Amino acid sequence: MWAHMGEANDALPDDLKAEIVGLEAFHTADHIYEERGLHAQTDMGGDLRGQGLKTCAVHPALGGETLAA
Repeated sequence: MWAHMGEANDALPDDLKAEIVGLEAFHTADHIYEERGLHAQTDMGGDLRGQGLKTCAVHPALGGETLAA
């Protein structure tokens, strides 16, 4: 699925845009790749053991003229 985040931002009411300015979005897939995560339960789970993989990212929720996804 694809979304045009510029159009999504344009469709927001101005009061909501003002409310989310300065907020940050936090993403992670650590629950997938951690030692007991979903990936560990697959036949490829051994590939990541011992790597201490962290997958988090933080960025502004409103990036310029687009919503962050």
